[in-house]
Amino acid sequence: MIARFGLFEFDTGARELRRQGRLVRIEPQPARALALLVERAGEVVTREDLRAHVWEAGTHVDFDRGLA
Repeated sequence: MIARFGLFEFDTGARELRRQGRLVRIEPQPARALALLVERAGEVVTREDLRAHVWEAGTHVDFDRGLA
């Protein structure tokens, strides 16, 4: 799925972000978070949903700091 917003487009399958057609480097975790938000546009996405989608079970991180 390709979502377009402003000057950007995001391919959820490839997890590629483009600005005016040019590839923008995006790290894997922010790409996973953006994919979830795009896929669930118009829905409430909880912090727990984001945590589960971005970090694998058993991964120990400072979630609040990592999400910010």
